[in-house]
Amino acid sequence: MRLLFVHQNLPGQYVHLMHWAKTTTGVTSAAITDQNNKRPDSIPTLRYRLKLPSTNALAPASRRFAESVARAESAAKAAILYKERGFVPDIILGHGAWGETFYLKEVFPDAKIICYAEFYYRSMGQNIGFDPEFDQLQPNAIRTVSTQNATMTTSLLASDVGQVPTQFQANTFPPELKEKLSVIFDGIDTDTIAPDSQATFSLSDGRVLRAGDPIITFVNRNFEPYRGYHTFMRALPEIFRRNPSAEVIMVGGDSVSYGPPPPGQKSWKEIFLDEVRDRIDTSRVHFIGQVSAGELRRIYQVSAVHVYLTYPFVLSWSMMEAMSAGCLVIGSDVAPVREVLHHNENGILTDFFDHQLLAEQVTKALASPSHYQHLRDNARVHIRKNYDLKTICLPAQINLLQKLV
Repeated sequence: MRLLFVHQNLPGQYVHLMHWAKTTTGVTSAAITDQNNKRPDSIPTLRYRLKLPSTNALAPASRRFAESVARAESAAKAAILYKERGFVPDIILGHGAWGETFYLKEVFPDAKIICYAEFYYRSMGQNIGFDPEFDQLQPNAIRTVSTQNATMTTSLLASDVGQVPTQFQANTFPPELKEKLSVIFDGIDTDTIAPDSQATFSLSDGRVLRAGDPIITFVNRNFEPYRGYHTFMRALPEIFRRNPSAEVIMVGGDSVSYGPPPPGQKSWKEIFLDEVRDRIDTSRVHFIGQVSAGELRRIYQVSAVHVYLTYPFVLSWSMMEAMSAGCLVIGSDVAPVREVLHHNENGILTDFFDHQLLAEQVTKALASPSHYQHLRDNARVHIRKNYDLKTICLPAQINLLQKLV
């Protein structure tokens, strides 16, 4: 079996499958990525130089698709180099959001293509129009949805099958495209991400936090409204008032991953920290940036309450990892979260916008840890039963490859 991985931010969602390919006898693999991707190569990799077209004359809504075509051309040139060197893949795996796989069937007509189909945008009812506080920052959002989807649509039409991680995400696609999708989650390494009652986490000032302490955790790639950062920060004054010994660990960056950029010069992190700064003890809020996998695991293990908030959007790995580590997760009551987190069974659901309710739920959880232990236990069982990397998800991905070959 010969596999070609194509992703501008490799390894991305392919980290586990690439490791399997590298360590499995009879499987040969190679990759194509953007030269600006600074992650080290784990398999033979060609890096393309993206030359963007001049977009000044293009309507703003069409610029994303123009970039996708440019990536498609760049990836195709790299694929031709592989072909000239004698590497012809049986299967090509690529993320559908970037356009890189548009022309690869022309280079390798006999190869099967698996498109990672992460999300299909809608003009209303999902991430757009969900949070009216920020609608004015996306005046053209509804207009640009179709062109955002044009890349994914073209990618799927050029593929043999699509892989989508959750049923919620599959349901965002129109029926014509949904027929091509297989729901297979990326996988959680539940053997590694597991509870540890003796876990500790050291802060930069030398203090050591321990499992069993009143520690609240909040984890995202970046702090932004799409992931409920504003709601969480607005809950902190009441949380601290009612829990004077609580500490908060904030994992994430200052940039933007999904939603609109903030107005002015401040980051979203600064805007909402400033909103509550005079009502909280900032020495108890620990912004630690982005951390290694090992550090993140220890943060989950010392957590007394893990808060995960999101728009109706792509579900984060972090929530699944937190559940695998036996966290008590309080998650926003939206469809992608409800698919995994079941209220009062393996976690707690909360209104995304109600920061007072969030503060009350966090306070109750901190006051009676033993009362919620069954939710923590059930959370881990649910992840191991349905989303475990080694026994569920990776075998399903390998089975899909073998079917295509």
